[in-house]
Amino acid sequence: MANDPERQADFRALYEAAPCGLMSTASNGMVLKLNATLCQWLAVDADEIEGKRRFQDLLTMGSKIFHQTHWLPLLQMQGSVAEVQLELLTRTGDKLPVLVNSRRVDR
Repeated sequence: MANDPERQADFRALYEAAPCGLMSTASNGMVLKLNATLCQWLAVDADEIEGKRRFQDLLTMGSKIFHQTHWLPLLQMQGSVAEVQLELLTRTGDKLPVLVNSRRVDR
């Protein structure tokens, strides 16, 4: 796929229009990439978030506490966390309930 521009374009289109929100972060939580679906739900542009905000910055206070005390330690120990309910904050401050699945990839 790396040498096939048409397949790369297809993958990018699929990623952006996926029926779920997708986000990649660095190990410190910095948002590296989020898809158009998640941007629409949060009412933000990707360039407002990518490389400028951490995943934790998008969480409500209760979700931040859960993230720090439960989700992050599980991710570090197990390498993945499945079906955790958190709340993200939209641009307007509304709460967006989400079901989060996460996998750590060591590079």
